[in-house]
Amino acid sequence: MNLSSLYAAQKAYHAEHGTYTDVLYGQKGLNWKPEGYNGGGKSEKFAYTYGFSHGAEGQQFFTGNLEAPSNALSASNVGKDTFTIAAAADIDGDGKYDILTVDQNNNIVVIQDDLID
Repeated sequence: MNLSSLYAAQKAYHAEHGTYTDVLYGQKGLNWKPEGYNGGGKSEKFAYTYGFSHGAEGQQFFTGNLEAPSNALSASNVGKDTFTIAAAADIDGDGKYDILTVDQNNNIVVIQDDLID
């Protein structure tokens, strides 16, 4: 659901500005953050970390309660006419991340499935 919401926010931003952005929340950004966001980490109500692999917590990425680090979002990127936003979580605690992405064509792809050995 959050990846679909990020897709819609990016499309609206592109329609208005003619480019995509890597700022999810803040100045020159999408003004998107997960519902109930409270600074990131264990206290969050969402499990996955969403966004881009660079930047700042609360701007380019949001850390979920499973605390996947932003570098787990390395499949993400942004350009004038393209974007890929990633989501990552270690669902079963084995050190392997579940990684999904959404792009400018609303393609949601499972890059890595944490539950498959």
